[in-house]
Amino acid sequence: MTDTTQNRLVALAIIVATPLLLGFFVVLINSTSGEVAGALGSVLGGVIGAVGAALAVALTLLGERTEERRKEQIKEVSQINVAISGVSYNIEILLHVVSDFIIPHHGESHIVFRALQEAQDDPQKLQQLASSFSAPNYPALRKTCPELQFIEWDFFREVPFIIEKDPELLKNVGWVRGQSREINTTIKNHNAHLMDAMQMTMRQGGLTTSQLPSILHFQTSVADAECLTALQLFEKLLDTQKRLEAINDTYTLNLRRLKMTAPESLGSVLRQLREIERMHLT
Repeated sequence: MTDTTQNRLVALAIIVATPLLLGFFVVLINSTSGEVAGALGSVLGGVIGAVGAALAVALTLLGERTEERRKEQIKEVSQINVAISGVSYNIEILLHVVSDFIIPHHGESHIVFRALQEAQDDPQKLQQLASSFSAPNYPALRKTCPELQFIEWDFFREVPFIIEKDPELLKNVGWVRGQSREINTTIKNHNAHLMDAMQMTMRQGGLTTSQLPSILHFQTSVADAECLTALQLFEKLLDTQKRLEAINDTYTLNLRRLKMTAPESLGSVLRQLREIERMHLT
């Protein structure tokens, strides 16, 4: 029982008991022994009635509060489910972009850059490498990458009760928002530089050996940045999803609670990104 309910019951008891006790003392002073017994019985009956009324009020208030809290929990679980759906969508969008565009671009850019380093002292090999950028060679180096279109949640404004349950979620959301914008900026630079190189290739019938090093160095740097940021985004999104599911599990009502089923390709993509991170750090 809450403090408010207890205060209400005490107030009700005082209101009912005070006139009864005053009446009892008045009768006690001016009555015979028989009348005192009758007055005492009346007071006891009144007290019993007051207690019964107080209990009735308490049960009513308790029932109202229980129903109110049940409705609150239903609403909160529904909001958490929506948030989990949004995080799952963001993970799937990131997975699609990383597996179909970012990782292939990273692989091909580093393959060609290594070939460039090996051919540095051989003009003929350099020229062959410069001419190899025409179709169908290195498709990932000729393909622009779509930007990420994430669903953004302002947990602090829209679902503050979630932040009260797990303040770390506020940091996660802010971090994901910032990093998603950062990777989109990198993707824009990647696409713009790629389009410039493709137009140059078409105008000239191929790239010159002097143009190749700067183009490949830029593409490998962009590819590394995209992969490292993507890995960090995956980790924060997955952590956010787990925290939301953990909050959902604290509710005792028999309600539908969403659980994300990870796509089959997610594990493989994470392993590739972690290997890229390891190679980048060594």
